[in-house]
Amino acid sequence: MRPAPEDLNVLQANAWVYWQAIENSEGGTWWGLMQVRFHTGRYIILGKQVYCLMQYSRFIRCGSSILHSP
Repeated sequence: MRPAPEDLNVLQANAWVYWQAIENSEGGTWWGLMQVRFHTGRYIILGKQVYCLMQYSRFIRCGSSILHSP
């Protein structure tokens, strides 16, 4: 069976990038890690994504290798 194009073994990813770390809290989309009122910058709301990414990345150390799987 041929691997799917998005398979990590084929893509050989070097980094994980979160495309929207901070967003405007007045927009109401909640895709970002944190929501901030852009015009004041006072209120920072941490989304569920922060804790999910924290749990995921906390256990991957610098220099770790991705093991290939069949």
